[in-house]
Amino acid sequence: MSSVSSQVLKQQNMVVRTYQMGVKFPGTREERRALEREANQRIKGLQVQQEDIIREKTAVQASLNLARSDYRKNPKYAINEISKVTKNSRNIAVSAYSTLFTASKITVDKERKVADFFSLLLKMPERAMDWFVFGRSPILENYLVKKWEVSRIYIINFIHGLRRQFDKICPSNLKYNSSLPLLSQKEVEKSIGTCYKKKCRELTTPELMKKTENFVLILQTLQTNTGIIAPFLTSWINTMHSSRWKSMEKLRDEVAEALGNKNRSLFSALRTIIVFALFPDIGMTVHDLIKKAQPEKLINPPFRRRKKGRRPILLLMGKGILL
Repeated sequence: MSSVSSQVLKQQNMVVRTYQMGVKFPGTREERRALEREANQRIKGLQVQQEDIIREKTAVQASLNLARSDYRKNPKYAINEISKVTKNSRNIAVSAYSTLFTASKITVDKERKVADFFSLLLKMPERAMDWFVFGRSPILENYLVKKWEVSRIYIINFIHGLRRQFDKICPSNLKYNSSLPLLSQKEVEKSIGTCYKKKCRELTTPELMKKTENFVLILQTLQTNTGIIAPFLTSWINTMHSSRWKSMEKLRDEVAEALGNKNRSLFSALRTIIVFALFPDIGMTVHDLIKKAQPEKLINPPFRRRKKGRRPILLLMGKGILL
């Protein structure tokens, strides 16, 4: 950078947002443009350097360790500790580490949410199977919306994305994203009866009857018409689906047409029966996998992928020229 531009930068504090300069250059119009082009070129070079610094494995690991050990740590001190580990204290590194530590805190927050979600699944085996088979669990979604105080769409995306990540720790014979264990029609028929009896015991108490009466009634209808329903469920379980959740809507419509009953609880009832049918084959395995799962291995580290465009550089006031 020329001596003229260096002198200007020393005289004023500068804030840069992408390539827009927050400082006025002196001189004629041509001279100002020349200085702006020179400064922007310098910033472009710094952005490339920042992209490399922010993805350095040592820095990322140091930042994650700090966020995990002291989530509320002042970023100012965190930046200093990361710099000591990487032995890089340049101003551009300070800018990169500030962004990196913020991203690391977001990653750690996700890891904590995963641990909280898994602890719930271990207490609720049916919901664990619901999530493992369909990638969703409406009952847990409603609960987590209130507990985490976030939107429902956030919860849906979070646990559905986590289900895809969960395959990382599943043995090859348990990666049921494409197909489920094959079941016979007799096994499915037995599951319909078992599911109805168990839910009658659990959901017909005076305290729950008003909320669950419709659900129990549709289960009773399905149990009464086992011979009609079982072939539909058996075919669905033994068929590959690109999206099981969406294919359940088609199954619900087919069963509703066969029964002549479009009860609003039909979707939930069919899903519950499928969970009961599959539980003897994979229920305990799913429980063990969730128990052994490590959240940090399921959540991607910050800045794992490069995105199009450049991240704005944070120029700290009073730093003078970036080095």
